[in-house]
Amino acid sequence: MASLIFSLTFSLSNDNIIIGLITAQSILIGFAFNVMVYISSQDSLKSSDAIYREDKGKFENVNVLADEIFYNLSYFSTTALMSVAICLIWLTIKSDNTLINAIMDHAILRKNVLHATIEAIALTDVAWKFSLFVTTLESVITFGRLVRRVTFHFQKRRQILGEISLAKIHKRD
Repeated sequence: MASLIFSLTFSLSNDNIIIGLITAQSILIGFAFNVMVYISSQDSLKSSDAIYREDKGKFENVNVLADEIFYNLSYFSTTALMSVAICLIWLTIKSDNTLINAIMDHAILRKNVLHATIEAIALTDVAWKFSLFVTTLESVITFGRLVRRVTFHFQKRRQILGEISLAKIHKRD
């Protein structure tokens, strides 16, 4: 996965890849906000609902996991927004070649100054690509970790709520 992102990042001669990355990151940010709102609006499992003593520990674990997921979602949103911002800034810089054209048009500059300026612009391009690579990789890894944690949270929550329902039914009988 990392090699795929690395090769795509450092061979970005086509703006469509950047636009696709912006679109994908924006969709994932929307997903993250949706899950954040859902987890925030969820009632936490109360220890007063516990029928057995070990249920209290399970409730606490699920509630702590929900809090951790909320902060992980916030971190993911931040890294993905940074990635989108870097993409947008880079697209703006790439589309505006006035600096390079101005340097090429002025024959007054000596060749070594012209060469140094072109090298500086190339290094800046590498810096943008590297920062895009790092933020994209971090957001992809964070999103993968989030999917696993959210899935685990919902499975545990459903399992606990199912056990409570069964225990209440058996208790009535």
